[in-house]
Amino acid sequence: SMAVDGRVRFVELPRAGRGANVRRRGSYVGHGSEVLTSGAALGSGELNLLATFNQDSVDVRVRPRVAIISTGNELVPLGSQLGSGQIVDSTSVMLGAMINEAGGVAVHMPIVGDDYVATLESFRQAMDRADLVVSMGGVSVGDHDLVRPAMDELCTSLDFWKVQIKPGKPLAFGVSKRGTALIGLPGNPVSSWVGFWQFVRPAIRKGLGCRHLYLP
Repeated sequence: SMAVDGRVRFVELPRAGRGANVRRRGSYVGHGSEVLTSGAALGSGELNLLATFNQDSVDVRVRPRVAIISTGNELVPLGSQLGSGQIVDSTSVMLGAMINEAGGVAVHMPIVGDDYVATLESFRQAMDRADLVVSMGGVSVGDHDLVRPAMDELCTSLDFWKVQIKPGKPLAFGVSKRGTALIGLPGNPVSSWVGFWQFVRPAIRKGLGCRHLYLP
């Protein structure tokens, strides 16, 4: 260091001792550097970075609303007294949490029995309330599998039905005539879980404007 006019000017920063931790201006982020790119998810670290640069307002995407439709006469809501042949609609609880964790807003629709007209009406109501509609069950080829024919009627065309995934093969995807995406997941909880990671989560992240849609 050099002393000039009663002031100390550092010529070279010491590597140890007093002054070793003085940072040069711009050593953290250089002038003109991009701090965050469009599509970055705002977690705790990103929020700290924005606050460091005194940014109290940034443009963000609206979290997409995702409607959940559970189908099947055997299903009853969580907390119900179970009767003969009934099971708790546990999968919608799981999917609701997964939707929220992925950045969406879960919208739980009432359980729909094995009735075609009721299934159609549930989908229509869900499309009025959400940006994306996800159903569980009814996408196979049994007598009570009414979701796929309902999607056939509501969509301009089914973009695909059945995928080469196990578990999770009977999965359907289409876009309704009003432009809402519909995803029919299988009723098996593990199949729904796999289908969510592969199809629903990327759709939510696409709606959020994220750059990285898929898992590593």
